[in-house]
Amino acid sequence: MKNRVLRVDEYKTWYQNHLCADFPPNEIKPLEDIINLKLSGKYDVIVYEAGNHIAGYATIWKRKGNSAYLLDYLGVPEVLRNKGIGRGILKMLKAHVIALEKNPNICLILESETPFDNDNSAENEIRKRRIRFYERNGWVKMYEMATCGMRFNAMSYEEVPKNLDVNQLEHKEIYGERRTDVIIPLPKGEKPPLPYWVEKD
Repeated sequence: MKNRVLRVDEYKTWYQNHLCADFPPNEIKPLEDIINLKLSGKYDVIVYEAGNHIAGYATIWKRKGNSAYLLDYLGVPEVLRNKGIGRGILKMLKAHVIALEKNPNICLILESETPFDNDNSAENEIRKRRIRFYERNGWVKMYEMATCGMRFNAMSYEEVPKNLDVNQLEHKEIYGERRTDVIIPLPKGEKPPLPYWVEKD
């Protein structure tokens, strides 16, 4: 599998054919926002290709001067899932981002939806399974947070940063002031707010 960083003129096709197929609507940022982040140097879409087809992708959201970088989306087309592709991407992703950014001090963060207590639903089992998958591949829990109207576990690769307060601040700064739905860390019992692109009742 080879990887490359998408050009901005390829974003629309990737967004429509992959991102919108792989994630629920409330988790998908508007395409215009993603393109603007790319044009301002804050976003990269890295695709992993087998032949002429995208076998998976990872998007990295960053902020100049920060050591915290966010794995925003990780996706594999449905027909290629359960073949080890996601695991392979996770294994090489941090090294790839460090090489891309020429910064050995990057703390790469991902967010995985927090399971609910006393919930035996199939969706909750998926949440638990997803976290176990990340843990098996070297990711460790740091703190709980809110984004997109849901509670998430923030996880880092291999180790928790020594200065967690700075890490939390930089994690929040990646999103910017417009994202009032992002609460880092999220106090226990606090309800996560909805993002601006979701209509509120």
